[in-house]
Amino acid sequence: MIFNTFVDADKTARKLYQRCITATEAGLYDAAAFYMRKVLEVIASSFIDRYDEIGQGEVFNGFLEHRHRTRKTMSLDDKIDFLLDQGNIPNSSKKTYNAIRKYGNAAVHEVDFEEDVVKHLDLMVELENELHAFRLMTYDK
Repeated sequence: MIFNTFVDADKTARKLYQRCITATEAGLYDAAAFYMRKVLEVIASSFIDRYDEIGQGEVFNGFLEHRHRTRKTMSLDDKIDFLLDQGNIPNSSKKTYNAIRKYGNAAVHEVDFEEDVVKHLDLMVELENELHAFRLMTYDK
């Protein structure tokens, strides 16, 4: 069964990834890193939205409460940990998600951001693999 929440997220994530490619081609690695992180935000948020749609939003709220957080104070890290905890994404994705999250954070906050082309391209490939896995899940293929 295909859910519109995931279809919409897939479309948005693909548009953001295209912006990442455009920024990379222009040598704007910090902007590209921002878009990479936004792709993960869209994917993670789509799962949380789906929990809400099926009446299971309290599962996420309980997870946040255990971390002394609310939906207003939650972070992408919280969302990633929840998705792992619930088995929505495989453990093998955690390293990739966290690497991209930290890379995007460094770019946005201009903290320790280094324009390392090889690292950047490696992360883009990893993100593209995650997007592919999300698309397969979205369209149940």
